[in-house]
Amino acid sequence: MARTKQEYSYLDLAKEVLEEANRPLNKYEIWSLAGEERISRIRTKSISPISVLNSFINNSVRNGETDFYLASRRPACWGLTKLKNTYESIQSDNSNFEENDDDEPEESDDDEPEESDDSGVKQSKRSIERRLHPLLASYVRDADELGKSYVKTIRHEVTKNKGNTQWIHPDLVGVSYPFTEGGTSYTNGILDLMKTLEHCELVLYSFEMKISIKTQNALRDCFFQALSNSSWANYGYLVAANYNEGIFDEMKSLNETYGIGFIKLNIEDYMQSEILIPATYQKELDWNRVDTLYNLNPDFGSFIDNVRINMKNTKILGNDYDKVFTNAGEYDQYKVELESSRIQRYL
Repeated sequence: MARTKQEYSYLDLAKEVLEEANRPLNKYEIWSLAGEERISRIRTKSISPISVLNSFINNSVRNGETDFYLASRRPACWGLTKLKNTYESIQSDNSNFEENDDDEPEESDDDEPEESDDSGVKQSKRSIERRLHPLLASYVRDADELGKSYVKTIRHEVTKNKGNTQWIHPDLVGVSYPFTEGGTSYTNGILDLMKTLEHCELVLYSFEMKISIKTQNALRDCFFQALSNSSWANYGYLVAANYNEGIFDEMKSLNETYGIGFIKLNIEDYMQSEILIPATYQKELDWNRVDTLYNLNPDFGSFIDNVRINMKNTKILGNDYDKVFTNAGEYDQYKVELESSRIQRYL
């Protein structure tokens, strides 16, 4: 009897990625680095492939198999046992650069202890982080490089199914229409023809917001979170109000490989925010991810519905986007409220 060829598995994928990366990775990094070619070779599909991947590796270790080991617990990272000595050598070489990992982002901020602002209102780190959204929305609306896009916050907490949805939501989404000031202006007849020919200059953006990025480990975690969250969009950006300039070279290297850009948000004057690293345009969108997010999250669903309606009518209807500053008084009041949130604690 002919021997059946062994199917390519999640564990095979993990081994190849970890060997190429030459360092321990968390489950999201492994999946993001795998690439479409490897992922397409796995016959057993799942709506939560990253969780399935992690389960296979975890079960392998628990069953006493020696290919993988748990390199760190917070965040949980997997390594290849045969490369363990190599990992330790690299870590030793970088030990003088790395800071304490206490400032690294967690996979979820939902369980963080709350603290009170100056008015006594309790708030989490995520809620403080979200207070930066008006700055980004206002900057993007005026930025020619970002198509003067309209931005909308995506609230993770309203997702219908909370299981296995980490690193799937962008913090903010944006759209640049071809009929607005930021887009290329066309008459309605030309827009109709472009739709008929399936050619449209509408551009979609994904933004991952962080207050501060201080270490190389934190950068990798934030970067691959932004990468995982942005497969549905034409451009993906990581945004931070503060970052350690010592990690900038690695940020550029990651951008060259994966295309995620970086925006330095200026909390003193949002107009002085900068695109330090432009994102790479992604023509092919992950429509499976669009569909998943559409059905999981009402905020994302309404965003897509509004894009469809606005494109059909060639004008912006309703007000489904984040508010932007329209005068100095609004901005001054906002800065007072931002200061009361004690954001400096996280910078």
